[in-house]
Amino acid sequence: MADISDFHLDEDQDPVALILLPTGQSVPLRWMDEDDNLTTDEAELRTIADKALDGLSAEKLEAIEEEVVRELTDSAFEEEEREIAEEDYRKLAGDMELIGIAVFTDGVVTLEFIAENNYPDLVIYVQLDDDYGVDDLMVE
Repeated sequence: MADISDFHLDEDQDPVALILLPTGQSVPLRWMDEDDNLTTDEAELRTIADKALDGLSAEKLEAIEEEVVRELTDSAFEEEEREIAEEDYRKLAGDMELIGIAVFTDGVVTLEFIAENNYPDLVIYVQLDDDYGVDDLMVE
């Protein structure tokens, strides 16, 4: 069961809360609905989050972050003259921070990261598949 606290409606009347992750980090949790038919029933939303996040372990979170670091760094160096060094991966890994999680009512989970030094003023969105692998990665 997800460790969710501080459930409330934000200024737009959208449900938000804090979630304590298996890593010990607490981040904002938002619920989303593709059809804008999002319920505000706390019990129903907790059930959606519990089901969607049930298998998201500390190990899976670490593996996701590592995969994102590798994909973004590899992509950034595609046009470069030099080879990618392990230090290049470490720089991004040290800069990335998980800042939130969005759970869609259909069970899709999106992790939201920032990397202030590498991607200033941008958010890294990582949509997960059913096995908590990276399904889609977007920076905007």
